[in-house]
Amino acid sequence: MGICSDQNKCCMVAVSSIVLYAAAITMVVVGVLNLPEPGVLKGCPSAPGMPMFNITGGSIIMIGLFVREILKRFCECCNDCCDSDRCCRIGGKLLKCGVTLVFDVFFMLIAAVWLIAGTASVIDAYKKYLGEDLTMAFGTLK
Repeated sequence: MGICSDQNKCCMVAVSSIVLYAAAITMVVVGVLNLPEPGVLKGCPSAPGMPMFNITGGSIIMIGLFVREILKRFCECCNDCCDSDRCCRIGGKLLKCGVTLVFDVFFMLIAAVWLIAGTASVIDAYKKYLGEDLTMAFGTLK
């Protein structure tokens, strides 16, 4: 039993999934609690669209984690077909790894674009702290 045992990997995947799901659920709850209502002062004064941004971002994270888990289960269930002599062992392993890698890269790209969009939407509120140059650069993304 070493540092990289299957039990440790499984435990770390479970812990990181729980943390990410908790963050996503928190985003959705905070977004729902701060949705603007007519006649009631609530929401985000610096960016009125921030509650919807949180709801959508949390939902994207939860859907992405759920699809990743399904993909991982599908790739693990074909161990017999991809690891047997009928199939090229290296090709089968590359295919299983490649599918999850492509999904992970795509998911990270969506997360990066989402983060940049959120930063661009609230950057004007921090103009006096960050300076005109930085806020102007993000302002062109709007």
